[in-house]
Amino acid sequence: MLKEILQEAQPLIGKEWEYAAKGYMPLTPSILKNFETKINKCYHICSIEDLPNLYKLQNKRKDISAFTIGSKGLANGVYGEANILVELEGYTSFHSPNDLESLRDRNGLKWLRNDLVNNVSLYIRNNFSVKIWKEILDKYDASFMNLNSKIANLSNKEKANFIKNYFDLSKKIINKKLLNDIKELIQKEYQGEYTNDELLLHNFKILKWYYIENDESYNEIKNIINKLSEFKNKYGGFIPRDIIEKINPDFNIEKYAKRLK
Repeated sequence: MLKEILQEAQPLIGKEWEYAAKGYMPLTPSILKNFETKINKCYHICSIEDLPNLYKLQNKRKDISAFTIGSKGLANGVYGEANILVELEGYTSFHSPNDLESLRDRNGLKWLRNDLVNNVSLYIRNNFSVKIWKEILDKYDASFMNLNSKIANLSNKEKANFIKNYFDLSKKIINKKLLNDIKELIQKEYQGEYTNDELLLHNFKILKWYYIENDESYNEIKNIINKLSEFKNKYGGFIPRDIIEKINPDFNIEKYAKRLK
């Protein structure tokens, strides 16, 4: 999650059909619609350049990574371009107790991997990938070892049909128990002061945004904020970087925010 947050504006890697051919588990709002819950307050970190894009994503069913509990890992990673903390409310279909280590495809959809060396990936492989492979391998005269190359040789229309079929099957396989088991394994796998929760947020609304101080002078901060004048109605002030690790659901961030005079 940290890498994704800090590099949100960089080109996405991976095509959706490639991730599907590998048996990865898609975490799309449409597939997980039945597990959707309201989140009244959470946070997202982005760059100044990406703040306008975030405004455009409001009230849309496209996931962004967010968190409700900060960490030293997030605080230490906030340098350079990732200097805006955004407070939001919205809906999530998957709230993980720790970093998901998910991948994004070229459409911005999140996928859970089955090929990492940990218990989470192993569980996904055995309880999701194997089930979906049973449904699709015979259809494409493939094994899980060569499915990727088989799909790569299809036409764009055939690839689109493959993805539709894959998403339909995923919706049948993914259930509440599967998701809860994955969350429990993630909780056991990653613990400590450098870990934070991660939720996939969509249909969100921006409540406030804060500038994260990175040793700039007062005048430098003032110039930066003035560049964002069109978003000043939601501007909450500027905050010290170490505040990020203190964030929790009951944390009052306004107490630490300073306003320009």
